[in-house]
Amino acid sequence: MTTNLRNALTLICTELTNSIELKFQRQPLGCCYLIGHCLAEGLTNAGFFAEEITGHLILKDKFNKSLVYGNAKFKGKLVGYYHTWCTLKYGEETIVIDPSLRYSKIALKTLFGIKLDVNLPDILISNDLQGNSYRYIQDEKLTIKSKEFLRTVNMEAIKQLTGCVTNSTVKLLRN
Repeated sequence: MTTNLRNALTLICTELTNSIELKFQRQPLGCCYLIGHCLAEGLTNAGFFAEEITGHLILKDKFNKSLVYGNAKFKGKLVGYYHTWCTLKYGEETIVIDPSLRYSKIALKTLFGIKLDVNLPDILISNDLQGNSYRYIQDEKLTIKSKEFLRTVNMEAIKQLTGCVTNSTVKLLRN
């Protein structure tokens, strides 16, 4: 992945999260389902192949202990029932994009008093489903949970947020 692509994706994600905070007037804890959906839809609308993926996310805390979004079949402390992120096919690359990690960090610290590994970024943009402080595992059975929560969000808000991603993507990646 080139530096220019990484920088463009970071800006797209930042614009999305800023728009969400402005629209809902707060930091949206527990919003991975919304971010993953809007990001995938917006990138797709801009002409790219992107997918909203739901499954398990295993994070490492500052003591290298596992925290699990998903279910108890994975060893570690259960902190959520699923996680949603986005993948982007870009040429020969598949890129994992997850700007909701910023809010996971805030929620885990606020709700459980847990600090995550300092190497975990606020916005994950990687060619790898697994790193030292994270592991993403797709599980299509969990998609229904993500979609249930997405249906609780105002459709007009989703359209506006998706449009934000589309516009940013066209501006930054379609030049």
